[in-house]
This record gives sequence, C-alpha cells and structure tokens, in this order.
Amino acid sequence: MASNVKKMILRYGKCLEYDGKGRNTRASVRCDGCGKVIKSDEDLSDIQFSLTKRKTCIFWHSKCTEKVWSNLIKDNKK
Repeated sequence: MASNVKKMILRYGKCLEYDGKGRNTRASVRCDGCGKVIKSDEDLSDIQFSLTKRKTCIFWHSKCTEKVWSNLIKDNKK
C-alpha cells in the first residue's frame, strides 16, 4: 500500500527533486486534516489517499480521518 501512496504523491504532489532524465523523484503534499507536509521519502504506512471523480487526489494521516471526512461532508451540504 505504501508504494501506491508514494506513486500518487509523486504524480499529484509538488516536486522537490528531479533526476537527470526529468522524472520527479521526490514530492510533497499537505494533509487535508491537519495541514502538515507529507513527503514521498517519509514513512508512508499511516498515510491514506482518495482519488476523486474529477481526478484530484486527497491525502491525509490515518489519525486525521475524522477531520477530513467531516470537512468534506460539510462542504457538500452547502
């Protein structure tokens, strides 16, 4: 699972480093629950993500699950 999270961070995150061939080797995203930076080279065992139907990706820590989903539900009710 952590390898899938890493691939998604590299695809949708802000680039931090390129290799010589122009490929993204390190990237970062923000947790939608607490706002902390999540880097692709960290321990990703407690990171979760969801790909929306509009092809955007939401990342969060496992402990922030309640905050993320409660915010999404509030946004959808407006």
